[in-house]
Amino acid sequence: MRTMGVLVVAAVLTTAIGCSRTEKLIEVRGTVYIGNEPAKGGTGYVTFHPDAAKGNKSLEEAVGQIQPDGSYVLSTREQAGVALGWYHIAVNYSEVLDPQNPYVTKWLMPDPKKYGDWQRSGLAVEVVAEPPPGHYDIKLPPVDSGAK
Repeated sequence: MRTMGVLVVAAVLTTAIGCSRTEKLIEVRGTVYIGNEPAKGGTGYVTFHPDAAKGNKSLEEAVGQIQPDGSYVLSTREQAGVALGWYHIAVNYSEVLDPQNPYVTKWLMPDPKKYGDWQRSGLAVEVVAEPPPGHYDIKLPPVDSGAK
């Protein structure tokens, strides 16, 4: 009976240690462009969703708020950075029309149904340890070329 208790404790500790393992997070910062201009005048966010089909085993999405100059920095579980690997990307960017009701918005991006959904956007990037400049910039078409 005592042996069984020791085995149970060992199994619990092994599981706890295994679950507490964290992946190394890499800083990811970029700029969202609408056409050839940085996104300006609105509010929104960028989401990176792990691409399991390309070998990314992470279960964590990374999210970053789009700043007034169009830049963003991603965080995972409220920690700065993103695990290495391939990601699908979604972008949501709009202007709040009624400060009393933040759900009343005007889209400031083309085709929100497409680009706001990582499964439909067609946007993808590999998070790497040493990215070249602009590697995480996101380029959407101009609003007038497909906005609905």
